[in-house]
Amino acid sequence: MHNAVGGLRGFYFNPHGVYDKLSKSLTGDCVTLDNKLAPPVSPVSAWGVGRSYAEHAREMGMSKQIAFFSKPVTSLTGHLNPVVVPPVSEKPDYEGEIVIIIGKRIKNASTAEAGKAIAGYTAGADITDRLLQDMMSWSMAKGLDTYGPVGPVATIIDSPDELDGLCVETRLNGEKVQRGCTGDMIVSIPDMVSRLSALATLRPGDIVFTGTPPGVGHARKPPRYLRHGDELEVRVSGLPPLRNQIVKTPDQQ
Repeated sequence: MHNAVGGLRGFYFNPHGVYDKLSKSLTGDCVTLDNKLAPPVSPVSAWGVGRSYAEHAREMGMSKQIAFFSKPVTSLTGHLNPVVVPPVSEKPDYEGEIVIIIGKRIKNASTAEAGKAIAGYTAGADITDRLLQDMMSWSMAKGLDTYGPVGPVATIIDSPDELDGLCVETRLNGEKVQRGCTGDMIVSIPDMVSRLSALATLRPGDIVFTGTPPGVGHARKPPRYLRHGDELEVRVSGLPPLRNQIVKTPDQQ
């Protein structure tokens, strides 16, 4: 059983207390608010996994080997907040993703240990500038301010088995442009977290963008990059959609 909640900020300070409180008080009901929201987590660190879907790696001409990158917490924003494209970003692209939330501190964790450390999940968009991705690092291309929308709510899980069969769908101006499920991933989410924990200590409240399925704008012919006024929507199984509008400065429009 899982429950959807609007905020998990207490995980960093008292994860066990948050678990206890949630288990006693939540009913499983989910309420969607039609106003701007902060991300449902306040992570110390945000991480990303690249090439986790084989078909996305293929469409991008990349090797089918997962990669990790850091995503600055300053890139995070919430539901209904604008994704602000700065002048330096000439080829912004969408990547709808399942985002998992770490519930306890782990380092060099086994796959089983990593699975038990996953507290829940939410929806996210790993906005990526493709020109910067070619010229600089992934972290720079994906780390611009507001390039990490997350929300609008997070779901607590009791077992990593609840991640099996989760799907993510991206819509651009109402058109479905991406869809993928955890069964399509090259490795399982607990395995991803285990491998990441070999590189960095993961702490309660940290989040991991688990990668995007095929259908990104960069791989289309012709490429379809995000434009001023675009409405981006990311849906993850069982959660209300994450919605954000793309906003460019007047000289870019």
